[in-house]
Amino acid sequence: MAALGSDVQATSVELVSVIERMKEQKTWIEEQISAEEAEYESVLAKARIMQERLTALKDSLAKKQAVRADLERTISETYSAFKSILDASKKLLSTAKEESSVLKSQIE
Repeated sequence: MAALGSDVQATSVELVSVIERMKEQKTWIEEQISAEEAEYESVLAKARIMQERLTALKDSLAKKQAVRADLERTISETYSAFKSILDASKKLLSTAKEESSVLKSQIE
């Protein structure tokens, strides 16, 4: 019976030791989980900020590209109108020179 008592005591001591090791492992894994959850939340917050920045950049680019397109159209139309005015001015100058020449020859 004494052997049984000492066997029970040894088993109990070993069982308590195993339980303590498992508690230590549980504490360690809880710390790991807590650290990873904190990192996850941090990365998630940064991802939200980056998504907001991407959206803002996309909107800004769209507005600036629209302004650029308007500028390109306005420049093209203005250049075309200026060229027409320049061509008309050249014709007017040529006509004025011819008329001046004709009038000058009539005076002489």
